[in-house]
Amino acid sequence: MQAMILAAGKGTRMRPLTANIPKALVMFKNKPLIEHLIINLKNFGIDQLIINLHYLGEQIKQTLGNGNKFGVKIKYSEEPNLLDTGGGIVKAITSGLLNQEPFVVISADIFTEFNFSDLFTKLSKLAHLVLVPNPSYHLSGDFSLNNNDLQSPHNNPEFNFTYANIGIFDPDFFLDPPGEVFPLGSCINRAIKNQQITAEIYSGLWRNIGTLEELYAASQ
Repeated sequence: MQAMILAAGKGTRMRPLTANIPKALVMFKNKPLIEHLIINLKNFGIDQLIINLHYLGEQIKQTLGNGNKFGVKIKYSEEPNLLDTGGGIVKAITSGLLNQEPFVVISADIFTEFNFSDLFTKLSKLAHLVLVPNPSYHLSGDFSLNNNDLQSPHNNPEFNFTYANIGIFDPDFFLDPPGEVFPLGSCINRAIKNQQITAEIYSGLWRNIGTLEELYAASQ
């Protein structure tokens, strides 16, 4: 089973910690953030990993290597120019780094105990996302649900949930991309309109460690 870890960003919201290291290598509970993620993916049977790189990406390559020390195989998709989340995934597909099987996508700054292997049994359409209850810093949420179908956000935030930055995608989800540089959200919104995407709500351990405040809170 394969997964793509999004690690190309500049981590500007974590300055000054990320002035000289990429966000994926920020230390959390005695390990770089991305190492926790790799270990969890491996524990749930996902051992073929693609990591996209841009900002200080060489440091990530030097730290993780080919993945042997974690019992996984790691390949890197290098982006001389940032392609945003959607563009980065399309590059990994078109370059052949991701094969034509469904694959998990997760951001490198997510800390969770989610069972990633379950995703492969839940893909009934072109994509399936994981949502979480809205955290205090994002009370408006991102999406709503109609049974298991992902919907645009409701006018009442109480009916919305936050995208956990975890999902599984069929490669066909990315056919006809809107350009070379684009966010994953643009494809998600298109899939919602075409009723091609499902979702679930996860209430277990999940942290999006994207700012210094979130790093401190999660460390407590």
